[in-house]
Amino acid sequence: KVGNLPVKLLQDWSESKQSQFGSADWKNASPKMRGIMVRIIHENLMPELSKIRSDTLLIWGENDMDTPKWMGEKLSELISNSRLVVIEGAGHYSFLDKPGEVISEIWRHLGLPAAW
Repeated sequence: KVGNLPVKLLQDWSESKQSQFGSADWKNASPKMRGIMVRIIHENLMPELSKIRSDTLLIWGENDMDTPKWMGEKLSELISNSRLVVIEGAGHYSFLDKPGEVISEIWRHLGLPAAW
């Protein structure tokens, strides 16, 4: 027991909350992959971002709830030669939600003629 609550009840409650709030990637990951994801998420690479010298295109879905737009804005701020493109109406998988727009932005970034 934890306080007046049985441990099993707390475990069941915790699992139900994780299923409500975890990303699709998290929900579909194996226990081993979840361990890897936790390590990646907790690794602070912010000091490394200012070292990026290449032109960088950041594509973000306007409605991304897994990695919200403010994260893209922060990355864009820290990467000197970057451009953030927010795809309206797209979520976390903007390349699936709006493939034509994503492809067009990539082509534009590479200096290629519009794909369509």
